[in-house]
Amino acid sequence: MTPFAKTLTSATAALVLMSSLASAADLKLRSDSGRKVLPRGGAQVLNGVTPLKPDLVVSLFNAQETGQPNTGVCGAWIGNGYKDVRLRVHNIGHEAIGLTSLTILLQKGGSTVGSTVIQIPPLQPGQQKAVSYAVPQSAQPGLGENLQIKAKADAPNHEAELSETNNTLTSYCAGPAA
Repeated sequence: MTPFAKTLTSATAALVLMSSLASAADLKLRSDSGRKVLPRGGAQVLNGVTPLKPDLVVSLFNAQETGQPNTGVCGAWIGNGYKDVRLRVHNIGHEAIGLTSLTILLQKGGSTVGSTVIQIPPLQPGQQKAVSYAVPQSAQPGLGENLQIKAKADAPNHEAELSETNNTLTSYCAGPAA
């Protein structure tokens, strides 16, 4: 066998091995011109190649987190309670994502006191969507209580993403001081 034939056979074997180990979505790859690519949010990198996938993260609406009105996820305090909780869903991945959802749970003392599923429109890489959820009267935190907010993008895991471990956010909104 000639050296060229040996090289061709090795390259073919490597391609067959790669395609048998990768899913169809993983075969759509991006090369970084030979530079080493670092994983982003737990992304799998194989020989300097990162799969082209979306990656949803849920973040605070406001940058600071104090649990007080108009910070973190907490909306304005109106009368005797919070008007709403506010979040952002951001596609930090390398590919667009189609219609997806954000599941929000409100909890007090370990019990769920409110929940909703909000539809998130398709997002291109780098795009984000701000969402809000009206806090029901029954979920309002009392004196010295906290309202815990748990949010998860793509809760049923229908979308293949770079990382499935960064889709959640847990935060809180404080009630009036006791």
